[in-house]
Amino acid sequence: METQQIRIELRFAWWFRLYLCGVILFAVIMRQRPDEQKLIYWIRKGLRHRVVPARRQHG
Repeated sequence: METQQIRIELRFAWWFRLYLCGVILFAVIMRQRPDEQKLIYWIRKGLRHRVVPARRQHG
């Protein structure tokens, strides 16, 4: 049986790093933990994934 290699590409939306920095900043300033459910919601909105076949290496 032949195995097939795949590659998973993950990309974040352009705004995601800014959002995450803002959440961390306010959490530190307020000495509170962020709402995990809201954080998970926005992570899912900002994360894009794609599964593609891995390139074959010649050799």
